[in-house]
Amino acid sequence: NSFQVTLHKQGDQQGEASGLGHFVRGSGVTAFTSGDYGIGAKMVDTSRPFRVHTFFQTNEAGRFSGMETTLQSEDGHVISFHSSASSAEYNNQLSGFFEAGVTPVFSYWSSEDMGWLDRDQCPSEKSYSQDDCGSLLRFDDIEMREGR
Repeated sequence: NSFQVTLHKQGDQQGEASGLGHFVRGSGVTAFTSGDYGIGAKMVDTSRPFRVHTFFQTNEAGRFSGMETTLQSEDGHVISFHSSASSAEYNNQLSGFFEAGVTPVFSYWSSEDMGWLDRDQCPSEKSYSQDDCGSLLRFDDIEMREGR
């Protein structure tokens, strides 16, 4: 299993990612381990429903300064991690996009070559193919509001 949040600006295909997954590990910003998050994991067992909360942080001037993401299991275990760009200029550019209006995107991907995202994270002992996993995934109870 993988979980990744990525900050992107216009024309930036790779973005700046944090979370868990091969792409994130390659950037050196792994926020937690597969022992914490995944099927049967001790903090967030992905075979059970869990909640995701994301808070967009601002600095004293009201400009974007980062994201705080929290994964919460049904039994109250929490994984929290911070995502921020590697430079203040990148964050400042992202702030302009937020001011202009952005659309949040939630996605589930499947392809023959997903190693860039989930290499070494997907359990090989599962009998279903990656394309069959979509029936196990559901996005619901999505809420947008100001503040925490």
